[in-house]
Order: sequence, then C-alpha cells, then structure tokens
Amino acid sequence: MVTLELEPDIEERVRHFALENRVSESFLIREAILKWLEDREDYAAGIKALSGMKYTISQEEMKTRADVVGRVLGHCGRRDPPTRQANA
Repeated sequence: MVTLELEPDIEERVRHFALENRVSESFLIREAILKWLEDREDYAAGIKALSGMKYTISQEEMKTRADVVGRVLGHCGRRDPPTRQANA
C-alpha cells in the first residue's frame, strides 16, 4: 500500500472529478498512475529502439514524406480516373 499526500487544490480536483464521474478517488489515482507508467515505459522503449537505428530523419522530413504518400494514395485511391478534356 502506498500513502500519497496531495496539495489541497489537487486533492479537491481529484475529489470533484471522482464525484462527477462516479468513481472512487483511489480508482482515479490508480488509473492516472498506470497511464503515467505506460507513457514512460513506451517512451523508454522508443528511445531504446531509436538508439539501435542506423539513421533517423527529422520531423520535417517525415511530414514531407507523409505528404508525398498522401498525394499518391489520394490520386490512386479514386474509383474513377480523372477525365481529360479534349482541346477545342
């Protein structure tokens, strides 16, 4: 068992949220801790995976690549190809 001391304003927020959502304060705090742990574990796993990579790309490069793929899939995903108008 863990004992936790919260600042009064945080404790009031937890109490209010728990009452509004009809859950116990213990349930709410346990869920928050589990979510926090999962986030940190996922982050650590991501860092570990990146450390083994031979190269990385920037977020800007990833956006550029995603835009290109989106344009290609957007064009190829059409049911009917675009019609060409004859020159008049």
